[in-house]
Amino acid sequence: MNKPYVKIVKHDLLIRSIIMEFNLNNKKRQRSENWIAEDKCLLKELVRGNLRYIENKNTDNISNRNKQKSWEDLQFRFNSACKGKPRTVAQLKAQWAFLKMYNRKHKTSDMDTSSKKIPNNPENDTPQDDVTLCVSNRYIDSSDCDSNSIPNDKPPRDTKVFPDLATVIEVQHLEEPKKIEQTNDETLTSNKTNKCIEELMMSEILCRKVLLELQMENERKKSRNLDLKHKILENKLLNAANYRHEF
Repeated sequence: MNKPYVKIVKHDLLIRSIIMEFNLNNKKRQRSENWIAEDKCLLKELVRGNLRYIENKNTDNISNRNKQKSWEDLQFRFNSACKGKPRTVAQLKAQWAFLKMYNRKHKTSDMDTSSKKIPNNPENDTPQDDVTLCVSNRYIDSSDCDSNSIPNDKPPRDTKVFPDLATVIEVQHLEEPKKIEQTNDETLTSNKTNKCIEELMMSEILCRKVLLELQMENERKKSRNLDLKHKILENKLLNAANYRHEF
């Protein structure tokens, strides 16, 4: 089967599946009811309680399961207490994403104007402050180079104080004897091991020498025995010849 034909068949099947899905869900998309301020505040408060799971960036099975369960529980509590229309999980997620996006968009301008406001004045609080408490304050960028216009309340880092040369020399002198003792112990142990190895090698050489001497002595005895046997045979042959000559 040719590859272009296979591609055409796959494309045709994909189009058919899309058409079937469209026919099954052939309902006009209805625009959801606008969110009222009370429901937005309720969503923020409910998300605040489940922020640990909802804003978890991990994508493993356990994290996804906990996230889905948190959203379902949040949907039940939201629909039980909301003043407007009940919402689905998808609508709640979309509204929460919109609130975060709105907060990020207006955060810089809010931080610039916050210095002009009267401190501890309840009129200065805005609806997106709750989202800031839920998300931005939980994930503050603490970088000294790029803090995204978020004031960093951390104390300044301690500057490094370099010690004087005399103190460094004194410390080195105090630490040197320990190092010398350690090196002496190491040399002693290494000398002992080398000495043991040499003794073992010498004993092995001596054993081999003794073994060779014994083998050589054994060969000498064998050669002497052969010589004696040869002489005995010669004597027997001479005796036999003499005996024949007499008769």
